[in-house]
Amino acid sequence: MSKPRILVVDDEWGIRQGLKALLDREGYDVQTAGDAWDAVRWIKRAPFDGVLIDMDLTRDAELGVNGLDVIALLRIHQPNAKAILISASGDSALTRLARERGAVARLEKPVDLAALMRLLRSLFPTDGPAAPSSPVLCPSG
Repeated sequence: MSKPRILVVDDEWGIRQGLKALLDREGYDVQTAGDAWDAVRWIKRAPFDGVLIDMDLTRDAELGVNGLDVIALLRIHQPNAKAILISASGDSALTRLARERGAVARLEKPVDLAALMRLLRSLFPTDGPAAPSSPVLCPSG
């Protein structure tokens, strides 16, 4: 079985690298992007099974770009890739909007890693190890 390819898009280095380390260990092939523009470059040049996208990409906020915009571009370039929006807000309107844009799920920060892994395993099975020992990934400072 080939490893499912996942793109992690988050402007916080610690979260991005923490998710990459976890997903690598769980048997996924992981790339990372620190902003929307880097994510779009990856989306245009390499196929992904799934993309984890932070809603608030700080560096791109001045330009009015957020995670929902990345999902919209993902739908154009890779319509079969499954998008998961990650947000600090528990707003049900955001969840509805994310689904309208094509996200299969929205997770709230701090991310419950056990819930994330259950979701990813249901979408993209691997031969990787069992659930992670660390239950929550918190944003840095």
